[in-house]
Amino acid sequence: MGNIVLESDGKVQTMPYTLKRRNGKRGITIRIFADGSVVVSASSREPIANIEAFLLLKQEWIMKKVALMRSRPQLPQHTWTDGDVFPFFGNLVPLRIERDVWLGRKTSSIIVQDNEMIIMTASQDIDQKKVHDLVIAFYRERALSILSDEIPRRASELGLPVPSFSVIDCYGRWGSCSSSKKLSFAVRIATLPVRLIEYLVLHELAHLVHFNHGSEFKALLSSRMPDWRKRQKELYEMQALSDLRLYASQSGSSVR
Repeated sequence: MGNIVLESDGKVQTMPYTLKRRNGKRGITIRIFADGSVVVSASSREPIANIEAFLLLKQEWIMKKVALMRSRPQLPQHTWTDGDVFPFFGNLVPLRIERDVWLGRKTSSIIVQDNEMIIMTASQDIDQKKVHDLVIAFYRERALSILSDEIPRRASELGLPVPSFSVIDCYGRWGSCSSSKKLSFAVRIATLPVRLIEYLVLHELAHLVHFNHGSEFKALLSSRMPDWRKRQKELYEMQALSDLRLYASQSGSSVR
């Protein structure tokens, strides 16, 4: 996407929203954030009348999602200090920071053990950014590990060659499939129960067969994972809990 060239607030009937116009943006996208706010992205050339007509068309969906987002339990914003709590493969684990004078001066490591996330460090003053960077690196490593098993397994079931994939810092979506057949997954998938990661992998692999969300795409999901709609709903409910940004504005659902 292009850079944001204009941001403004608007209102359709009783529904307030924030409009972000971007150069090169295709179509109109609506996102509902964890605090219930509505953000609309559109091209800098899209007429406001078209944008508001689209909002009215999606009004019922928007109001349901706003109510859902506001009703969801949320973790307090991460402090990135001793005692913070993180979702990790579907479980909530507290963070404990241990000082170990035997470690090298610049060495820190992180493990999950006995339902605790433990950072071992020689530093007497480890700051929030350092804790954040350690946690993200650990989640990336664990995400790559499970994907390295799950993607080949699911690809084999679908009769597909194993595609290239990566784990990226992405908070707008859980995963994506490019036109060049490369899969990308968000670091934060390591917050999810394994069954939801299985759904995400199948979803993105299915795009290698059907590069859309049409009826054939959904039929393929149903044939391989009959309860995919239930898993998708659970995934939406994990949006706010999965935010691992250092200074987070919690993300939510989106529609195009």
